[in-house]
Amino acid sequence: MVTQEQHAVLIKGNNGATSNSLLTVSRYDRQARVARALKILGICWLSAIGFFFTFIPAFHLVSALVLLILGPVLAYKRYNTAFINDKVQGRCPACAQEITVDFETDDKLPKWTYCPLCKAPIQIVVDEPPKPS
Repeated sequence: MVTQEQHAVLIKGNNGATSNSLLTVSRYDRQARVARALKILGICWLSAIGFFFTFIPAFHLVSALVLLILGPVLAYKRYNTAFINDKVQGRCPACAQEITVDFETDDKLPKWTYCPLCKAPIQIVVDEPPKPS
């Protein structure tokens, strides 16, 4: 089962200004990770069978072998992915407008990117509580 979680993060601008934001995370349990891994394994192996029966002499052997090897590698990587950062919603410190920054599946925090509205460079970091002194 996939669950959606929200975590507090900060969006930092180059000028030192920050704004509080929310990071949406998709968390996968064991059953969902196994299903995702089996799905990519099946896609790779069925594609390998399809490429094996094409009539381009060198292409069909090489592509089938690559997909047969790539299938378990991608399945292992998908199984070990317990969560994926989806998006950050908050206020840009440079232009003070509400923005949404979408993440790629392998993006981790901290992440440098640009504001989608004003194109100012921003950094998205984990919001850590202040340490007592």
